[in-house]
Amino acid sequence: MGKVCRICGKTIIGGVLKHYEEKHFSIYAANKAKIESHPGAFAVSEGNELLAELSKVKYEEPYKKEQTT
Repeated sequence: MGKVCRICGKTIIGGVLKHYEEKHFSIYAANKAKIESHPGAFAVSEGNELLAELSKVKYEEPYKKEQTT
């Protein structure tokens, strides 16, 4: 049974560490030791698609205040 990435929701081929190194380098660089020691925190089992969808990180653009002149 494979793993699904919590960030992008794609199936991880190979190791979790390798996937984060190739696809999410900034997260890999900041959390390399954590990914090595707890790879399950960064990926879910392939059978848990709902959990993977719910755990995806959603990025929103920061609020921009309009300037008045």
